[in-house]
Amino acid sequence: MKRIAHIIRNTVHNIFEAPEIPNWPPYTDGTLPVLVDISSRPEIQERWRVIDLGTLDIIPPFPYTQEEVDSVRHGEILRMLDDLDLRIIRPDTNIMAAKLRDEEPEPEDVALLKEFIELKDILREELREIIERMPTPMPG
Repeated sequence: MKRIAHIIRNTVHNIFEAPEIPNWPPYTDGTLPVLVDISSRPEIQERWRVIDLGTLDIIPPFPYTQEEVDSVRHGEILRMLDDLDLRIIRPDTNIMAAKLRDEEPEPEDVALLKEFIELKDILREELREIIERMPTPMPG
């Protein structure tokens, strides 16, 4: 039996055993699956990164540092805050319009605005914690 690695986007997606490398059909986009015999490299595991298939240069995944995780999360939070700013406009506008007409705002608008503001506060706090963990840049 051969040990076969299924490679997707330069990463070992899964490993299985078969007598020969199977002839899988193309993906729906027309590209062929990448299947490689890794029998000579028993240490290779799923999620390892492919450097060069020709030489079977396949290495363990790099562990993410807290700084890398924070950097990605920082960007996600900024995008979510921007999205919330846009989503707050409707209930906030409806509430202000009701007040101008001396009417009570719709309970749904009040609840939605409160929920958005609470979520923004949570995201801002998480963002503050990330920024505090980030190393200070060296003067250049």
